[in-house]
Amino acid sequence: MAMMFAHTLLFLAAAAPTLVSQKTPQGQQWIEGVAKALQENLSSADRKRLGEKVLSPSRVAMVAGKFPSAGAVLVAVNVQLRVSDPEAPEQFISGIFTLTQDGALGSIVVPPKMRPNRYEITAVGDEDGDGLDDVQYQDHVAGAGTMHRVVWKDGAPSDSTM
Repeated sequence: MAMMFAHTLLFLAAAAPTLVSQKTPQGQQWIEGVAKALQENLSSADRKRLGEKVLSPSRVAMVAGKFPSAGAVLVAVNVQLRVSDPEAPEQFISGIFTLTQDGALGSIVVPPKMRPNRYEITAVGDEDGDGLDDVQYQDHVAGAGTMHRVVWKDGAPSDSTM
């Protein structure tokens, strides 16, 4: 247990994520990739819920890195939806995935869909020395949160809670 805790602390200190600006030409290309990935991976009901909402920096966080499938950026999408019942829990179109340099979908870490969860990327860095950036993210839901760690096994994300 102490070893796992120390390992977690090392990862936490490794690399705070640096967000990619949407205002750069590369950032714009990746936002177009985000829109396409959402259209291709959301259910028809969730595509309708998302509608024409703007994919602004408050709704889409992008972090550059090196990921499998030629992934160049990690994306966390959190688009809050309106709910008609004020007593109902918040709902988001949310997910985490990677895009290639040209904006194509690389890997899906958390499939995008409607849920009460929203995600925050808290650290990115090559923790295990495999040449790919591992990821730490916080899963926020209803005032609580769970920390997750993602490493890559044979090119696929392997997600575990911390």
